[in-house]
Amino acid sequence: MRVGIDFRAMQVGHQFRGIGEVLRNACRQLDQRLSPHDEVVAFHDAPGPSVAPLLESLFGPDRTVTEADMPPATGGLRRFGRLRDSLSAEQVGVMVGACDVLVQFDFLLGVPEGLPTVVVVHDQVPLLLGDRYPEIYWPHYGVARRRGLPRRMAAERALRRWLYEHNLANALRRAAHVVANSHHTGRTTVAFAQQQGIEGLDARLTVCQLGCDATSGAETRPNAMERARFEALGLVESPFVFYLGGVDDRRRIDLLVSAFNHLRAGGLDLKLVLAGDSFATVASVGVESARRALMSSSYAPDIYLLGFVSQAERDWLYRRAGAFVFPSEHEGFGLPVLESLAAGCAVVTFDNSSLPEVCGPNCELVTADWRSLADGAERLLDRSTEEQARGAAAGKTWAAGFTWDTLGLELAHQLDRLRGGR
Repeated sequence: MRVGIDFRAMQVGHQFRGIGEVLRNACRQLDQRLSPHDEVVAFHDAPGPSVAPLLESLFGPDRTVTEADMPPATGGLRRFGRLRDSLSAEQVGVMVGACDVLVQFDFLLGVPEGLPTVVVVHDQVPLLLGDRYPEIYWPHYGVARRRGLPRRMAAERALRRWLYEHNLANALRRAAHVVANSHHTGRTTVAFAQQQGIEGLDARLTVCQLGCDATSGAETRPNAMERARFEALGLVESPFVFYLGGVDDRRRIDLLVSAFNHLRAGGLDLKLVLAGDSFATVASVGVESARRALMSSSYAPDIYLLGFVSQAERDWLYRRAGAFVFPSEHEGFGLPVLESLAAGCAVVTFDNSSLPEVCGPNCELVTADWRSLADGAERLLDRSTEEQARGAAAGKTWAAGFTWDTLGLELAHQLDRLRGGR
């Protein structure tokens, strides 16, 4: 059997996001579970970044892996960047001719008719939050105009929404099977299908919660230069709370800073550490409310923006932090929460979307406001040493129950079921 995997998702930015993490771990799982005679066909855009090094890291030397060039997309819709309309006839021909079954991790790249496809669905954040945050997601035109967006921008955002809905509906209609990464995502996906008049999706959808690499127990340590940076910032001795991730309007960094200000004003000796590509400097923080909160904080000297951190630095920060604070208004799954628990770090996060599924012991689920965020962090920080140790152990045990095997087994099962289905 020739198993096609659309690696174009790793050429359009997803290699740095959750979709990339899911794709990488799923491929490692499939390499272990596919028949030795099964071949992997990696679809990619030839002009884009090479996927050859990635393929070498994901599949063993005994696995036959073939790269298949996808012809360029045609038509005026290309100007809308990463959002793509349905596959062209030429692209469908390439996919149908190159493989027997397909795994698609990004439905916006298209699901071909006539080819049994397993689609992995992560969330519908651009739709669900579009009217709340029309500047970055996909709102309805009327909402965008009422929020003050110029006509041209409002029209573009609304068209992006239509394209997103169009491609998601096509993917759900055509997919032989759909895998959702959480029960919450499963529910929102079924609800969307019903709105679009797509019947019977429940029978073609399974939920496979994601895993966490940190559950292996392997601990990486910062090198001398990385440790020197932590020592220079005083993080080796000083208590701190930690956030790791991107910056967009649903990640309420402004509320996190307000909570930190409240804790400091209450007499707590505490630092706030923000890590991720967007936190290189205050100027690189791309959300105005977050930027304004950082600049206006009375405790700005004790807010450290680390920018990109290595795996070893990330592990050290998780293990050293008094709490990991994740103020997100919507998550398809919430991998950072699981990573934190697996490292023994307590978590404070909002009680919404999929986060209650991921949160277990050593977590504080709070309402989405700064005072609740501060109260939750304070409760965790006020625990005795013995209570913290018990919480860390319970959190690790909880996180160990989330493994990538769940996704790997389901994908392998569905591909085996589709074997010869054409």
